[in-house]
Formats: sequence, structure tokens, C-alpha cells
Amino acid sequence: HIWLLKFCMIKGKWSMMFSLSDDSLPAFVHSYVLVIQAPSGETPLEDVRIPHSNEKPTIVPAGFITGSEYCVSSQWHLNWLMNDNTMLDCDGTLHAKLEIILM
Repeated sequence: HIWLLKFCMIKGKWSMMFSLSDDSLPAFVHSYVLVIQAPSGETPLEDVRIPHSNEKPTIVPAGFITGSEYCVSSQWHLNWLMNDNTMLDCDGTLHAKLEIILM
């Protein structure tokens, strides 16, 4: 599968979205979690794991013929993260990853 990740950082509204590339086959997803990785340093913080509700387990590319049982993309709203400097590394960078478990 070819996954697309899109981070949107418009003033006042941060979000992260993922979907499949148009060239990809549908995916049957068991679960997916956005992981905001804690910076390494003096203070040991835990990674923040944000699960997504898995209402429609079949994810399809946008060009795929869709029905109500399919999902084209999923999104997390991250506005709360804008004011949380504890998750940034010493260079002010946020590290995140997406963990997907397929069926």
C-alpha cells in the first residue's frame, strides 16, 4: 500500500490526515494510532498515543468507487498541540508517526 500523510498547520488549526495513494489497492485496517513522539532529553516524557475511532475499517483511494461502508481518509485535529511546547525537541521540531495494523 502507498500511504499519504498530510500535515496541515494553518494558523489556529493544526490537523493530520492520512489516505491511500490513487495507485494503491484498498486496505482493510484493524486499527490506527497517531503517535506524537516525546523528545529525548533531561525530562523523560511518554509518547502521546492518539487512537482513531475505526468506524469504517476499509480504506480506499479517493478515485475508488466508494459507498457508505468505505473510508477515503481519516483525520486528527491537533489544535491542543499548538500550545504544548513540552512535545518539541531542542530545535522546536515535533516528531510524529502513524502506526497502522492491517487485518
